[in-house]
Amino acid sequence: MIVQLKKKYQCKELIEELDELIKEAVSLFDEFSSCRVFGYNVRKIKRFETIMLDHLIEKTNFENAFDSIKVSYGDIKQGLHTVIYNLFCQIGKKQLEPTFSNFLLVLDERITELKRKPIKKFTFYIPLRVESQLGVDENKDLKNKLKKAEGISIRKLPKKVINLIQSASYKSLFANRQIIFRLDTKARDFVSPIKIIDRKTSAFLGALAFSNHLFRDMEKWISSSSDMSIARDPLDSHLLIIEDNKNVAYPHANQWQILEYDVKKDITLIGKEIWNIHNRDGGNYKRLITILKLLSKQETKIKELTEDSLKLYLEAITEKQLEISFLKFWIVTERILKQGGKRNDASILNTLKKIIKEKHLRRMIDGLYRKRNDLVHEFKINMISQQDRNLAKAIAESTLLFLIDPPTKIRNSQELRILIDNIFSSKEELGAKKSIINKLLRRKKG
Repeated sequence: MIVQLKKKYQCKELIEELDELIKEAVSLFDEFSSCRVFGYNVRKIKRFETIMLDHLIEKTNFENAFDSIKVSYGDIKQGLHTVIYNLFCQIGKKQLEPTFSNFLLVLDERITELKRKPIKKFTFYIPLRVESQLGVDENKDLKNKLKKAEGISIRKLPKKVINLIQSASYKSLFANRQIIFRLDTKARDFVSPIKIIDRKTSAFLGALAFSNHLFRDMEKWISSSSDMSIARDPLDSHLLIIEDNKNVAYPHANQWQILEYDVKKDITLIGKEIWNIHNRDGGNYKRLITILKLLSKQETKIKELTEDSLKLYLEAITEKQLEISFLKFWIVTERILKQGGKRNDASILNTLKKIIKEKHLRRMIDGLYRKRNDLVHEFKINMISQQDRNLAKAIAESTLLFLIDPPTKIRNSQELRILIDNIFSSKEELGAKKSIINKLLRRKKG
């Protein structure tokens, strides 16, 4: 089997639960030849699709199987229906017993079929509300560091690409942006690389947000405002995807007329927040360049962790709801520290108190963590103040600095785990560990 249950989930109880789920889903079809479902069963099968997809993502190598062949899955339509819907139907079409084992069988057949699709080159053009106020040499340095760190180029649309756009408004939007990201990728469809493109784009914007807001307390005068974000996300909601340098893969051909009117309001930058990259007093350029240089040197898994953490930091900075912003900053901290071997609350808090240098902030950790637990477990949303959010932000920033620029050189994620577990051990503790490890090494050699 290409897709299999992970070892820890290979138990009779789960397989029986999955068998029952498949049986109920397949029974909802009125016709297998056309994969038709009617009435209330339409809603029921959508729920089964969601449940099944959650099981596959959590308990199998489903995502890796699709990533490895560079094809999308899930809500991406195949004809009129999703991948999971069609797999349910295939069991009925082939007159197979509705079991999880047979579901995996038709899933494997689908993956084998998708592998026959040709690999194509896709070029993504992403407009940003970001402007550079740098000199020629600084701009060149920024472009080089960004390309090396994330594989992202900064450039205007080539004339050949502009001629492919069939909407004057869409052309105007791209023409009105100083910075446009270009990323090239190869895949069997343009949807499968989107999560990687999104991670890399958001990682850069997260690094820029980090460079702008590091250890700065941000508060709004009107505490009752519905928008308590620290900044507005500078990522435009529109993008352009070109297939093999000659066709527009997205937006789809039938969308140009609709976009002609919908995009008009997005063209102007008047009244919209623009993020600036500059090297004046208090500028963000040097810090941003440092982050990009460090990113480019990271090992793959650590880099992915850093990119995901910067992406979440961006989400926390731009989150309008105060309590959700507070929680996202905590998730940044926990995601990084849980890379260590000790993952319970006490060990995470203990490590965090040693990472935080500022005494006042260190004293606030326990109280803030109690508020985090009250929010997560009891949904006490009115207990979070702007100052709480700012403190959670400062804690996340200290942890991010630890990851991006660790106190000693690490080569891979295994060494990161060792570092987190031991960086604050005493000389005596480290000496004892070293002695035991040396004895183990001698035994292995013998």
